[in-house]
Amino acid sequence: MSGPKAIETHYAGCRFRSRLEARWAVVFDHLMIPWQYEPQGYELPSGRYLPDFRAESTKGNPYFIEIKGPMPDAREFQVASEINLLVAPLVILQGDLPRRRGEGTAWVFQQTGKNQYDWVMTDPEKALIWGALGPKGHPGEIGMELWNEAVTAGRSARFEHGESG
Repeated sequence: MSGPKAIETHYAGCRFRSRLEARWAVVFDHLMIPWQYEPQGYELPSGRYLPDFRAESTKGNPYFIEIKGPMPDAREFQVASEINLLVAPLVILQGDLPRRRGEGTAWVFQQTGKNQYDWVMTDPEKALIWGALGPKGHPGEIGMELWNEAVTAGRSARFEHGESG
């Protein structure tokens, strides 16, 4: 039995497959993270994959962000792993938007040994920093005030009449 159908939502000139994706786009805008929604799909060894967001680091390096309501399944982790290894870093933001700093669940793909990689759980703020700068970067923090403002903006955005303002 499948769950309820996601509500297609319009924001910033994009038609998102779910309201959760649109809410994250509001967060990215508030954090001034440049993003594109589903700009390109990829043929991977395990099948086709279309990441939700393509973003750019402050140095102009691409990375991907995947939004998942429930826990990603084995296939989703597999194709996301292939994107990390073959194309560019990808982070998975899972569940609803956090209410405050230190809440929420995110997954980052990290090297855990020689030629060995695994998914590591962290919080969304750290995942966005990791995605933007890479695991060897020294990003500092987004800042508690800016992060809380961004997630509050995302959680309070209203989309009932088309685009959010």
